[in-house]
Formats: sequence, structure tokens, C-alpha cells
Amino acid sequence: MLKFIIGALVIVLIIWLIARRRNHKSKKPFPQRLIDWLLARELAEEKPQKRASRPAQAAHRPSAPRRTKPDTDQTAYIRPTRRPQATEITLCYSTEIDGNARYVPVDHLPLCVGARSDCDCVIDNDTISRQHFEIFRDAYGEVSVRNLSRTNGIVPIDERTGNLEEPILQPGVVIPIDRDTGTLRFWAGELFFTLRLQAANSYR
Repeated sequence: MLKFIIGALVIVLIIWLIARRRNHKSKKPFPQRLIDWLLARELAEEKPQKRASRPAQAAHRPSAPRRTKPDTDQTAYIRPTRRPQATEITLCYSTEIDGNARYVPVDHLPLCVGARSDCDCVIDNDTISRQHFEIFRDAYGEVSVRNLSRTNGIVPIDERTGNLEEPILQPGVVIPIDRDTGTLRFWAGELFFTLRLQAANSYR
């Protein structure tokens, strides 16, 4: 009888040691470990279902349009690389708007107008600066006037209203020719200038 009791106590002690060792490895109590195991099992069962449903969703997704480079026909008329040139450029000046005009030959561009002897067009007048303005053609074929004077400058005339605009006294400011009339009229000092493009096509 004593041997049976001792054997039972030994078995209980072994079971207690095994249970204690397992509890030492996992600090969570048994009910919490059982809940975690059940949740992990449910998640493992849901993952294959989600993976199987993705191709079905992707099949209904509309494909984005592929971007293509613009064709040359689409961009040909956005901005021209060169504008049509005028067949003839005339420049004349007088002491008043309707006075007797004196014509200046414009056979090349740029053309510098001023009182200094090395200018292309020399005008002996006290109100004309040494280099007053120049006529030039830009990269797009537009004929314009660039102010070079700091003292008297240029006073353009609005071709649509005929009124005087604000005086331009800063060197480097460019005044383009009116596209509709092909004319630019302005005061430089006390002289009235008219720059006109003969047979110029109005480009819009």
C-alpha cells in the first residue's frame, strides 16, 4: 500500500513539473492561449478566400488610357517657329503728325537711330539721344522697336484709339508693331516717327 501511495505522489509530481514548465514558457494563462489559437485558426481560414477574390475585383477595374506623345500634326499650329516677313519696311519722321515726312531707307535690320555719327540713321536734333532707338526683327519674324534712350525715350501711340500711351524711358523696352494695321507710330523727342510694314500679312 505504501508503494502505491509513493508511486501516485511521484506521478502527480511529474505532472506538476511538466505543467509548471509549460506555464513558464508562456506567461499567458491557458484561457488566453486558447482564445489566441482559435483566432489564428480563423485568420488562416480567411486568407485563402481573400486571395481568391482579388482577381475577380481586378477584372472589373477599368484600364487607364495609355499616354501617347503628341503627333506633329497636333502641335504644328500651337506656335509657329517663324512668322511671315514683310516685303518692305518704311520709316519716316517729321516735326508734327501730319507734317512733311522725311523717309529713311531701311535696307537692313537691326537699324539704329540716333544723333551719334556711327548710327545707321543719324538725326541731328537736340531732343534725339546719341542712340535713341533701334528697329529689329525677333526670332519669330516680328518687327519691333527697342528703346535705347534714358532722357527723352519713346511715347507710343495707340493705333486703335489714337491716344498717347505712357512714355517709355527705360532702355531695353520693346514696342511691337500693331498686327492689324502693320504700323507703329511714336514720338521720340520732338520728332514724330511712323514705322510701317508694306504688304504685311496680318498673322493671328
